[in-house]
Amino acid sequence: MNSHTDHLDHSAAHKMHNAKDKTHAMEHGVHVDVKDQQPLVYNVNLQTDPAKPMANTATQLAITVTEQAVGDAIQEFELVHDKPMHLIIVRDDLSYFDHLHLEPQNGVFTTPYSFPHAGDYKLWVDVKPQNGRQLLAAFRIHLEGRPLRERNPLAVDNQFTQIVMNGQYRVSLALPSEFGIHHGANLKFSIADTNGKPITDLQPMLGAKAHCIIISQDIHDFLHVHPEEEVSSSWRGGPDATFHAQFPKAGLYKTWVQFQHHGKTITADFVVQVK
Repeated sequence: MNSHTDHLDHSAAHKMHNAKDKTHAMEHGVHVDVKDQQPLVYNVNLQTDPAKPMANTATQLAITVTEQAVGDAIQEFELVHDKPMHLIIVRDDLSYFDHLHLEPQNGVFTTPYSFPHAGDYKLWVDVKPQNGRQLLAAFRIHLEGRPLRERNPLAVDNQFTQIVMNGQYRVSLALPSEFGIHHGANLKFSIADTNGKPITDLQPMLGAKAHCIIISQDIHDFLHVHPEEEVSSSWRGGPDATFHAQFPKAGLYKTWVQFQHHGKTITADFVVQVK
């Protein structure tokens, strides 16, 4: 597959190699805190079957993490936000979003996936090898076929309340008065039912009160944030969850927040401008 690779792991040195056939390779230099050992370098590889994916048709995604010096797939992983791997998928205009959690089988993370529209997508892989550092690798892929969909230009929301899940929930975002690249921003999300009654029996979402992902308009900058306070599996609460985010540059960003309630994941999104 003739797709380009991209990266967004500022904590590690990196190299990028051209992909061959249907495999996309991403390399990160990851330092392991073991005295007198050379730093380890990991490869993160994404393979698609078929080699040229088609929209609205199941594509098999296979992701492996290997140590460059050895070449064998890593078998053991630590949990990141309560899961061994997060896979985030967006269309390049940010009109489509999905967040998956994959489990390894013999060192390979696999899942069938049907992309809803033709066009260009970006995928982020968030994973942490056992005793290694957390890796964030990104890949771009192109989907042929139909249906086609026009690109939607990103625009700042003029109100920060959304009705989601077929009218069952109302999710709101409160922004700080100082909201720019020189100020760390606290984003406060609140959830209520359709009548405005606060939801106070939320369940943990990935070990926290809620979950938040923020991506810049040019799909280069990616923030995967959780509330600083973790909660136990028996936690029930709400309606608010606050996230601290440091934006790397000015511009438009799209943010997705996810709550868990009665076994359902409730997702809402907002477009904000950082000055």
